[in-house]
Amino acid sequence: MKVFFGKHGFILILVAIFVLIFGLGGVYSRFMTSELEEHIEENATGAEYALYLEMFPGADTLTPYTPGEVSKTYPLAGGRGDFAPTVDKALKILQGTSEKGVVYVINTKGKEPMKVGVGISLENDACVGIAVLEQNDTPDYFSQLGDPFYSQFDAKALSDLALAVDTFAGVTYSSKAFEIALFYARELYAADYDFVIPTVAMTLVKLEYNFDPTTFIASPYIANIIYGDQDTEAAVMLSASFDYVGLVGGGTDLEADFQAAVKALAQGAGTLNTQANFVSFDEENNTLVMQTKGYNPNAIQASIVLNDTLDIVVSITFVSMETYANQGGYGDYTGGPAPAVENNLRNQYLADGDPNVDGVAGATVSSNAVRSLLQLLDGFVEAQNGGE
Repeated sequence: MKVFFGKHGFILILVAIFVLIFGLGGVYSRFMTSELEEHIEENATGAEYALYLEMFPGADTLTPYTPGEVSKTYPLAGGRGDFAPTVDKALKILQGTSEKGVVYVINTKGKEPMKVGVGISLENDACVGIAVLEQNDTPDYFSQLGDPFYSQFDAKALSDLALAVDTFAGVTYSSKAFEIALFYARELYAADYDFVIPTVAMTLVKLEYNFDPTTFIASPYIANIIYGDQDTEAAVMLSASFDYVGLVGGGTDLEADFQAAVKALAQGAGTLNTQANFVSFDEENNTLVMQTKGYNPNAIQASIVLNDTLDIVVSITFVSMETYANQGGYGDYTGGPAPAVENNLRNQYLADGDPNVDGVAGATVSSNAVRSLLQLLDGFVEAQNGGE
């Protein structure tokens, strides 16, 4: 053994040194990697937390806590089924030792999953701000949500019976994601802070389009409800933003609380596609004007001529500024410019009367917009009973 070490001792010492160096180097590398990851996480969290502190002037501390368990589902925009939001984390907002509010980070959904932080003030039980942390909705649509949209969250009382988010035209899916987050944050707040969510005795039986040409401009929707202690039935006309307009056929208006309640229920139902709407109806010339929202900020407009008995669509003429063609447009469509896609779908509908027309490849947004218009048009024709 002594002979062995005598001959190879120097080599063994070198090997031991290298093993020690590489071993310590690996430990150091893992340590530094861990430290770097923690540093990145701290910086990311710091930037995120700064957004929350801005919602509460004077606040200086955030304390994470475990919120109460709340299970709720909400309808997605466009009748795409129900969605159950979740809370990612909750933080108490402090000024010194005084608790000023709370922020709930909610996993919600527009067209795609979205994560937002909702700030709520304990002083007045109101939403005081909202921060977008992650979102994957269509960039050209989502970018249209500017200050006029976000400012509505600066002082939104949770005690409002008709609590809702004012939808931005053409960005319905994303707007609905914010509303789901707000509603769910209110539920969490109620569970954590004994806040009582206001309610009235009302059931939304059915929400439908208004096909009466004399009223459908101001009141595009009708809600059938049961309300009050006596379970009174009523059909209520609603505006494009679901505000109460009046009772179908006239009569004594609902009380203010019931008006607010029907708006909240209708706006939260998510059962109607609000992409298309009526603009006018010329009874003398049997001409119906409609519009729908596609990709372009300017709506696609359609002038529809019906026969004398109002049971056949004679012609549809589109005016469109859609940019689906391949001159810098948004899709892979390579055909002619607008209204080529609109006319394609129109021809399908006129050929067989089916409003569920096939979309045009590369022009999905425009195709969906026109399809929603044709579906609403088909409902109008059916509702007229051939003019009888």
